[in-house]
Amino acid sequence: MKVEVPLITRVEGHGHVEIIVDGESLKEVRMGIHEGPRFFESVLVGRRWWEITEMSARICGICTVIHALAAAKAVEKAAGFSPDETLHNLRFLLAGSAHIQSHILHLYFLALPDYFRVPSALHLPEKVKTHLKEVFRLKRVTNDLTELIGGRRVHPVTVQPGRLTQDVTSEMLKSYLKRMEDIMDGLRFTAEFFTDLEHPYQKVPGHQVALKEAGRLPLLKGEIAYLEGKSFPEERYMDLIEERVLPPNTTKRSHFLGEPFMVGALPRVNIGRDHLRDEVKDIAP
Repeated sequence: MKVEVPLITRVEGHGHVEIIVDGESLKEVRMGIHEGPRFFESVLVGRRWWEITEMSARICGICTVIHALAAAKAVEKAAGFSPDETLHNLRFLLAGSAHIQSHILHLYFLALPDYFRVPSALHLPEKVKTHLKEVFRLKRVTNDLTELIGGRRVHPVTVQPGRLTQDVTSEMLKSYLKRMEDIMDGLRFTAEFFTDLEHPYQKVPGHQVALKEAGRLPLLKGEIAYLEGKSFPEERYMDLIEERVLPPNTTKRSHFLGEPFMVGALPRVNIGRDHLRDEVKDIAP
């Protein structure tokens, strides 16, 4: 017997699941991810270099900032230009605000309902829903911080190769720091709350991969590293990571050194653990 779930909505994209059952035995589970072709690589061909960042930001409305920053870095790499430390630090602050708002959305609205076996955040237990007002505040503040440096909450307009198109003043940086301090209690609660949930144990084959940068938790530059301890210069990306489409999916599957791999927050924390604050290490030992 085949059981189909034709549309999975709490993912960034479009998914479906097919479950094959023989009597009372589970035989196979097939997960499919389908995205309409958008041809961004082709759309960018022949465009002026200063157009690339804003066009690339449109790849996604959630991770819009990192697409713009990656595009800026690509143009800089092609031109042989290295941003100074001030620009890198401002980009780091911009990326940090965008990462937080993205994680808030993912944790509370995409992931949390599964822990309580409910269809959406609207169906969470009342004792949990009481926290959602604070969640919306966290999202609003980090969106504001993205706008402070990026010029807009979604699809930043200040990111350009070699520069930001607005001056970031000391008053703006003080405002950034003050508002980040204001939400620290909410971020601590979020980390502790999700750490204390009952997590299903699942051994996943493959590697955890992230950037590795001396002196800080990496977001924007560094070598390609995996948890076993080795690292490689970023120029070897195409040698290490293979991308291919496996029908019936329309999205690319990627393998690192021939095996599946995970990127994102968990590998970043595990690989950059030496750069975590002590209180973070206490929450996630």
